[in-house]
Amino acid sequence: MKEITKKILQVERPLVTIGILTYKRPHLLPRALEAVARQTYQPIEVIVCDDATPGDENEKVVAAFKDKIPELKYLKHATNLGDIKSYYHLLEEAQGTFFMWLADDDEISPGFVEASVEALEEHPDVPFSNAYCQI
Repeated sequence: MKEITKKILQVERPLVTIGILTYKRPHLLPRALEAVARQTYQPIEVIVCDDATPGDENEKVVAAFKDKIPELKYLKHATNLGDIKSYYHLLEEAQGTFFMWLADDDEISPGFVEASVEALEEHPDVPFSNAYCQI
């Protein structure tokens, strides 16, 4: 597909924001970021929120994905806010029409975002979509 056609398609599609919370798990974060990088849907804004992990390992992991995920942002809290406040902070930072949370150890299939957006657009009266999860 020509580059200009890609840009036109991206402008016409709603922005999706994926908020990823992480804390002291830089060894797991690449799994979630790789899953997001493989998504067939674009445009996706990705915000990684580090809930005050000591050191800079998480920041280095995020930096390694800048080429794979163009709209990738990294936020780091100065003090640990806990899961609930951190998840809400991600939601407040989001610019997308649609938003989803993802944990640093989550993985989604390549068509997950695309299928979710299609379902939500087809049924505007439905407030959210959820994936089947097997435990």
